[in-house]
Order: sequence, then C-alpha cells, then structure tokens
Amino acid sequence: MTTGINFNRSTLPADLANYDEWPPCDTSQLDQANLALFERRKSALVAYLSGCTTAEISSRFGIENAEVLRYLNRCIAVMGDGRIAGWAGVLKGFRKQKPVRSKPVCAMPAQSVGGYTGALSALFSSHPDVQMALEKYLATGIAPDGVKKGRVSKKRAHQEFLELCRRVGLGKNSWPFCVDR
Repeated sequence: MTTGINFNRSTLPADLANYDEWPPCDTSQLDQANLALFERRKSALVAYLSGCTTAEISSRFGIENAEVLRYLNRCIAVMGDGRIAGWAGVLKGFRKQKPVRSKPVCAMPAQSVGGYTGALSALFSSHPDVQMALEKYLATGIAPDGVKKGRVSKKRAHQEFLELCRRVGLGKNSWPFCVDR
C-alpha cells in the first residue's frame, strides 16, 4: 500500500495518520544514547503530525524536515508480514527492506578490502547450488564431497565456501577471490 510512495502530513491517508495505533517498539535493549535518539525522533514526528511547523520542529528537536518525512515514511512502511513498521521506523539503522546489490560484482583493486556490499547475496542469487551446499555443510558438518569434517569452524566454513566457488568456475577476478579478506 505505501510502497514507493512518500507521504507528508497532508497526503497521509487517514487510516495511517493515527500514530497512537501504530505498533509499539520495544526499546528495552537500547543504550542511553540510542534511547534518547529514539525519543527525540519520536517526539519530533508526533509534533509534525500534530501540526507543528517544520521550523519549530527543527529548533526544538534539531531534526530537519527531510528527516521527519523519512521517519514518517519508515513508520508507515508495509513490512514483509503485511503490517506497518510502526515506531520501529524511528530506530537508528532501521531499513524498510534489505539492500539488494544491482551492480555486478567484479574486481576493484582500489577497494580490495571494501565496497562489496551485497556480494554474497548476489553470488547466491546467481549460484543457488553454492548456497545450498554451504548451508548443508554448516548444518551437518558434511562437506559437499560427502566427507564428514567434524566440528564446523569459521575458518573451515570459509575454506569450504571458497572451494564451492572454485567448483562453479569463479575466477581470480570474481568475488570472493578478488579481495584480500
């Protein structure tokens, strides 16, 4: 319903405008700094929806209009289970959906230790057999060649992953071989 549309208080549908009915957010695990940030963002959004001017919100809470609108649209975003995100939308680091890599993964020598966000999910999308074999190994400790390897360690899991990538024909200029770590 709200996918791809950005609302403000004048275009917000009436059924979403009642913030008292938004799903609550459990803040019990937040540290003091993040709790204070959550409360400040929530208060700014309540003030915005109550009709305060953006200049007043900016001076009272230190939050600009674009940020308030971003929080509003995060809070009313429809999540995977069909419900709106609610007050979780003002949490630091909240995402409406997981990031999807659109750029092909290739060697970037200047960034051999970074810049590969989403590379693993892109590899799994193009080679689902690698994902299935790795998941089977992680769950059972049995390598793709059928040999029981015992306890699964991070190092051994990484070695199995690299071997699976070699078997499907990924070269030295393909991720994960084109990075130092």
